[in-house]
Amino acid sequence: MSNGIDRRGEHEAAIQVTGELRDHRRLLFLEGVILLLFGLAAIVLPEIALAGIAVLLGWLFLGAGLVGLVTTLLARHAPGFAWAVASALISIIAGILLTIWPMHGFYSLSFVLAGFLAADGLLMILFGFEHRRKMSRQWSWIVTNGVLDLLLAPLILIVTFAAAAFWILPLVIGIDMLFAGASLIALSAAAHPDER
Repeated sequence: MSNGIDRRGEHEAAIQVTGELRDHRRLLFLEGVILLLFGLAAIVLPEIALAGIAVLLGWLFLGAGLVGLVTTLLARHAPGFAWAVASALISIIAGILLTIWPMHGFYSLSFVLAGFLAADGLLMILFGFEHRRKMSRQWSWIVTNGVLDLLLAPLILIVTFAAAAFWILPLVIGIDMLFAGASLIALSAAAHPDER
């Protein structure tokens, strides 16, 4: 008997979450598209000087963080609100560090980017699990994005110290932003009103 009541409660919670996601699916889609564009922009940066990469990546992080913060605040009743705000703030902080703090060299740039990816990866995993608890569809995309971030963070440091290949930094960040954008677009598509 209680199993039937539990399932009914779970079903009602899933309907509520789906409704909240459906209400904000356009914002999720917009943020996803912007992240895809920022990711593509980051990938085409390798031929620019290292100082330019730091400033441009900083602006990419600031832009992505601000878009993420605004869309999260507009959808504050959606699952994982606190994790999404924290992730947006980490992106903004990384952007500020890359654009304002004097970044003199390849190694300091690598450490800031690796730190961002590690922190954001953890937050994305927690954000995905929050969506899972609220029975939101496509939560696995968010968790996969977090795992990818956690894998890319040490890759940046390994490549930095083993190969000194400065072109890898914008490529890794571009891949991260492309995947983050795709996961938000998938969440948006799952919340489409025509989907059952």
